[in-house]
Amino acid sequence: MRTRISISLRLDFVIVLLAIFTPQGLCADNLVANPSFELVKNRDQFGGVFEKWGGYKYEGDCSFEVGDVPHSGKTSALLLCSSPGKIRIAQPQDLEPGRYRVTAYIRGLDIGTGQWNSTTEFMFDDKYFPLKKNGVFGWTLLTYVADLSTPKKTGPSFGLFAPGYLWVDDVSMERVGAEVKLTDVPQLGSDLHQRPPNLNLEPIGVLVLGSVLVFPFLVDCNREIDHITVRGGFLFGVFAEVAFEADVVFVAGHDVSPFEFGRE
Repeated sequence: MRTRISISLRLDFVIVLLAIFTPQGLCADNLVANPSFELVKNRDQFGGVFEKWGGYKYEGDCSFEVGDVPHSGKTSALLLCSSPGKIRIAQPQDLEPGRYRVTAYIRGLDIGTGQWNSTTEFMFDDKYFPLKKNGVFGWTLLTYVADLSTPKKTGPSFGLFAPGYLWVDDVSMERVGAEVKLTDVPQLGSDLHQRPPNLNLEPIGVLVLGSVLVFPFLVDCNREIDHITVRGGFLFGVFAEVAFEADVVFVAGHDVSPFEFGRE
């Protein structure tokens, strides 16, 4: 049994740091409550285990579970079916007319096919989109942008219609402007296991990261400190660019290779 972990802090880490200094007024509000599924509860009459989230088990031996392999934080949502079935997790709410962007990360393990070759699904505004994602795939970014012409109660919904494991995490729904392009169907990014394992240094990433880290000190114009902080920032940038790999994770009783757990 061999599972690979990849923890990579590269230019995306720089973006996170820059976001810390971004004025709050420039950031769109996430309309999804409990977006990372950190708030859990005792199982309700519908089998739900997450605060602010609803859903329903329609058929088959399926359940909602607290996922212990998150994209971020400590937990994620896990839709589990041990046989062909149908289960959805959703968070509908009253929305005003406008353009909305929904993003989320999904991940799958041993997902087969259900009735009529169905596998996984995304739904918004009563529009159902088969994602056609099955088998094994790492954390994958899903993006969907749509217009609401009238007030409506809706929200992101994720479904599993086949035996297997489907994780969902870091769900976001933001109201955006007309400059954000619509998507006819949900757009799926590359999953993590498609990124080749490596030990790499990207000079641009090192320089940018080092610059961001030392900027607060440089503005003080203290030349004695400048030399130390610049060198320290550069060394930290080198360290952050290293992709670390280990061969040790066992999830839900399965060897989940070729997964590379990390964050995109």
